[in-house]
Amino acid sequence: MTTLLTIVIKFISLFIATVVWAVVGLLAWVPILLRGVAVYASAITASAFFKTDVVAAENLLHKSISFYLDGFTKIFAALSQSGSAQESGTLDSFFSGLLRLLLLQVPLITLFWISAILLCCRISGKDWKQVFLSESQRVSYESFIKKITVH
Repeated sequence: MTTLLTIVIKFISLFIATVVWAVVGLLAWVPILLRGVAVYASAITASAFFKTDVVAAENLLHKSISFYLDGFTKIFAALSQSGSAQESGTLDSFFSGLLRLLLLQVPLITLFWISAILLCCRISGKDWKQVFLSESQRVSYESFIKKITVH
């Protein structure tokens, strides 16, 4: 019974992780992929002019392309692991990777999506407040801004 319960809990946990990754991973993958393509195109251009090596840019492009699918692969690999599977990494490497993610990738991804949203607002000819705030929220926002700028 304990084994069946463990399997059910593991399956539910991994199902939730898959759903979360499907959304969050896609939001992260788009800017990572665009950055990889831009770096690769820049490296190719530099290589044409200066005969530089493009191996590092090729590796970055490959990692960028496979980023989203690798997330699903890791989730499904966790489903097939038994409880006695050995740890492949240490807690220190996990936290250093998490710190790198929080300090480098999250700000860049956030900047990308904010820029993309503001660009779409600019192209559509609407102010960001018209797109994201209801009429009552806009009135509250504008009165708040007036209060803090007067004092």
